[in-house]
Amino acid sequence: MSDPEACGCLAVAAVEGPDLLRRFAGVSDGRSDQGRDHPVAVVLTLCAAAVLAGMGSFTAIAGWVADVPAELLARLYVTPAPRAPSKTTLWRVVTSVDAPAVDVVIGAWLAEQAQRATASADPPDPTQLVRQHWDVEALHWLRDTVYREDHSRTRTGSGPQVMAGLRNLAIGALHLA
Repeated sequence: MSDPEACGCLAVAAVEGPDLLRRFAGVSDGRSDQGRDHPVAVVLTLCAAAVLAGMGSFTAIAGWVADVPAELLARLYVTPAPRAPSKTTLWRVVTSVDAPAVDVVIGAWLAEQAQRATASADPPDPTQLVRQHWDVEALHWLRDTVYREDHSRTRTGSGPQVMAGLRNLAIGALHLA
């Protein structure tokens, strides 16, 4: 990302703020109930925060999650926080969740953030409306160059759609910051 400090602050805010966690709690989890230590909402919130911090692969996300301080993990878990989820757990959740539900959560969260940001903004001028036409091209450029989406090796289950959604969340949050 172009501003690592802003990315880091947004990532911490995503983990600390209850809104994204609450929204992800409504997403169905495709994993077996047996031996499940990490709720889907916690795993998706951690993945979202890692992507906000600029992580793009499961390995990078797992490394970022492993470095999350214990007190921050404790805020996410209702029960005493176990250790951070492993790379395998992150992968299992991302590739097995209900991807359309994740898209709905991300879209609703971004819409709410945009509404908050524009509530105090001045009305747009015509030149700004013309510039917004290029936002789609800018989104593709960010996804291709910053997040190297074309080089992604995520091909299993709902993984590609969920990772694309998390990248959209990161790009949208950074755009609104």
